[in-house]
Amino acid sequence: MAQIYWDMEHYAQVEKIFRQSAEFCSEHDTWKLNVAHTFFMQVTNGNPNVVENGGNSNTIKQCTHYYGQN
Repeated sequence: MAQIYWDMEHYAQVEKIFRQSAEFCSEHDTWKLNVAHTFFMQVTNGNPNVVENGGNSNTIKQCTHYYGQN
């Protein structure tokens, strides 16, 4: 299901799906990495230059939190 929304670039919907599965999956490294990617794509919309220019610092912190756990 998340792949469909990812392909359509509806990253907020992908985040909702991950939040629903957090209780069961949050300890899995693959889940953490996918959540981090989802936050990153929401901030940058696929453009990494946004991060260099500050982006949405709150979401960037969430993103780096999940990346740092891997």
